[in-house]
Amino acid sequence: MKRLILLAGAAVLAFAPAAPAQEPYLRDPGNAAALVDGWYQRFLGRTARTDRGSRMWVDQLVGGSSPEAVLAGILSSDEYYNRAQSRPEQFIRNLFRDVLQRQPNQREYDFWVRRAYAQDTEDMKTRQDIAYDFLSRNPGSWRTATAPEPEPRDRYDYDYRRPYYPYRR
Repeated sequence: MKRLILLAGAAVLAFAPAAPAQEPYLRDPGNAAALVDGWYQRFLGRTARTDRGSRMWVDQLVGGSSPEAVLAGILSSDEYYNRAQSRPEQFIRNLFRDVLQRQPNQREYDFWVRRAYAQDTEDMKTRQDIAYDFLSRNPGSWRTATAPEPEPRDRYDYDYRRPYYPYRR
């Protein structure tokens, strides 16, 4: 009986989806703020330093939220949607252009536009769901914005492939 329970538990763990591990350097508020500022510059065309609301995104990253979830929140903002003339077709094209840095093929475009029209894209939550699914289907795409390199903590804790210059900070 014990073997059966252990085998069933092992099977469940083997097929359970792994939780996405967050990048450890994003737990540092300075690195998270630099990433959010890079996203603001790339996707909204302005700096995050003047926006008081950007602190919320930094806190979410430091708190352990996935970069995809945080970036989906930024991409679902009214400001980003207005850059697409508040049109679902242009919103989808902008996601491809800004996130993947390419134009969608016809099949991709049709899929995402049908989804956008099936839901109410005037609703920010709907746009956030679409953006999150878009980012999740393209893993690592959040890195296309300026992702900061982890800073070495001391002279013995650094990437040995890169030269260490103690006078640079």
